[in-house]
Amino acid sequence: MAANKSNTRDKEKFQLCGHKVLAAMQRKQFDEATLARKAGVSVQTIRNYLKKSWPASSRSLERVCAVLQLDPDQLRTNAPTSSEPHDLTPDSDSSTCPGNSFIKIDGVWTAESQDLEVPDYLMYHDQPQPWRGTFVIKQDRHRFSVSGKDRDGDAIQMTGEQFESGNWLRLTYEVRNLEKHQYGSALLECKIDGMKYEGIFLGRNRNKSQIGMVLAKVTIVKVIE
Repeated sequence: MAANKSNTRDKEKFQLCGHKVLAAMQRKQFDEATLARKAGVSVQTIRNYLKKSWPASSRSLERVCAVLQLDPDQLRTNAPTSSEPHDLTPDSDSSTCPGNSFIKIDGVWTAESQDLEVPDYLMYHDQPQPWRGTFVIKQDRHRFSVSGKDRDGDAIQMTGEQFESGNWLRLTYEVRNLEKHQYGSALLECKIDGMKYEGIFLGRNRNKSQIGMVLAKVTIVKVIE
């Protein structure tokens, strides 16, 4: 029993670590490679912090915190700070990746996708360009709805569901305007607990390719206010 309590405390400690590091990275507009280079650590070390692998090397953690202007002690405690905008204490309605039945993902997200070609099958009429959008997720346990706009001002409508304790999201997607009707599905894997997902989108766009389909890599990141 004592060992279980100790494991729970350790889990709660590093739950805050990943979110705080990510928040500081977003404020400074650092990606994983940039932070790793400035801190003199490996990219895998940064990924471990974001995924909440623990325990962290004190020396490496101090280097990362120096670059991000964070107090290392704040990453080893459950107490929320001003840099932590969310209530991350585990309860019956939240979990980690992996964890209980679902993860809280309510809020504002940004999305970016890059079209992928399949030689001799799926080729685009024009050079593939990144797609970007901003949307809001409203959640009801493991199911959720999404609304927002892409960079062209077209309305985004999605519905989705979490699987495998929130490790995976399945979404159905639709964009409507006066000239086009695009729709499809995406399967996204959790990369940072409740903060970042990556995966593949397959959809219908009859004017974009010779077979009227789109295949894309998709990344969505939660906006920390």
